[in-house]
Amino acid sequence: MAVWPLVLLLSFAQTGDDPPPPDSKTFDIGFGETEPEPEPDAIEVEPEATEAEPADEEDLPEGDAPPIVAEPPPAPIPSAPAALVILVPTKSEDWERGHRIARATTTKLAAQRDLRATTLVAQLDPEATRAVARATIEGAKDAIDDGIRAFEELDLENAGAQLEIGVNQMLSYADVLTPEEREVLDTAIFAYGATVLFEGQSVLANAIFVALAVTTPDFEPSDARYPSNVLARYRAIVAGVPSRATGTLQVDSVPSGAAVFVDDTFKGFAPLQIAGLPDGWHQVRAARVGYHPYGTLAPVRGEVTSSVQLELEATDVAPRVQRLAPTLSGDRAAIEALKAELDVEALMVLRYSTLLSGDRVEGQLLVTGEAPLAIGPTTIVPDPEVASATILAAFEAKRTAATAVVAEALTPEGPSDSVTDRWWFWATVGGVVVAAAAAGTVAAVAASGSGGPPSNRTVVLGF
Repeated sequence: MAVWPLVLLLSFAQTGDDPPPPDSKTFDIGFGETEPEPEPDAIEVEPEATEAEPADEEDLPEGDAPPIVAEPPPAPIPSAPAALVILVPTKSEDWERGHRIARATTTKLAAQRDLRATTLVAQLDPEATRAVARATIEGAKDAIDDGIRAFEELDLENAGAQLEIGVNQMLSYADVLTPEEREVLDTAIFAYGATVLFEGQSVLANAIFVALAVTTPDFEPSDARYPSNVLARYRAIVAGVPSRATGTLQVDSVPSGAAVFVDDTFKGFAPLQIAGLPDGWHQVRAARVGYHPYGTLAPVRGEVTSSVQLELEATDVAPRVQRLAPTLSGDRAAIEALKAELDVEALMVLRYSTLLSGDRVEGQLLVTGEAPLAIGPTTIVPDPEVASATILAAFEAKRTAATAVVAEALTPEGPSDSVTDRWWFWATVGGVVVAAAAAGTVAAVAASGSGGPPSNRTVVLGF
């Protein structure tokens, strides 16, 4: 069963190259494709490479669960109370727009209440998330060390396998790498390209070097570790990136809706196409709340559309994430429970709809120590900054109106000391006349005007 969305790899075809000589090595690049054709100026080294079987292409499972997506969480500040806005779009094509509106509204709500803006992923299980990230990064560094050592010993097959593992694992957590760890990743990508080059796969090596040249053009490989002709080739690739033909990359994720980053830049939510990428490999990362991030090097071919599919593994919090749905915006008890679970001071949950008549939101805002507030369908514009201001203004208008009515209701209306003589003691809820058990139970009155209790006046009770 598909889960409603909540806002908060590959083909690489080589054409037009000469076939490889009989003794050239076919290097498994780990994506179910091989790169067998060396260029005429390929570097020859001892010992000669031997033929290797290409890896079978994996059958990636398809997923249709809509996403809960978010930007990478900020550095945690455990002692600072937080604010969070969750926006639930009713249609999958509204994921990206809704995410941007939710992020802008979170920022404004936090500033308004003097709180820390947070994200859903940061609040779900930050300690476990950081522990997994650290363990994965440390394991990747070990694999990279083993790969570079194997390269220096000319154990090229083992070097390529270890470097591929290390690079992909570190790319998965590229957003939390320290500068020193980022340098380790850059070194690993270069060593990966050098390994392929030593195997006689110069075209593929050039493509891998592009992945480093695009993101870190000022990277300087070690003169002591690599031959001068390898260094010269890499520097030529860096200088030639602006003149390379460009292509398009189709990115899909399993499950769909993951936030996609290409060459350290956020591009949108899968499935999507990114055009204008230089011919060569590129650093691709996907992230979705409730799943481990996934990173890889993805090939792009000039003048054509290449594709990459990223399969994300569910975390322990995925079941909690999947409970969320558009109906949450109208369930006060569920929002209260979620607020306690996420440990935030202020939580706003909105249902987001895009209709022919315009975009609309409706939902509730719960702030510790304050009366709950709710807004009905409110028209907004797509611009996140304007939309977020409209949303907060709608809640503020509700708060002001409720405060004014409660203040009016609590004003003595005559000599009688009986609370039942006050009009606000009696109210209609769903058409049934009810009485507030005590004056202290009235949290807000969702009405306006003055005088006696008209039949459509509704008291919102808080206990």
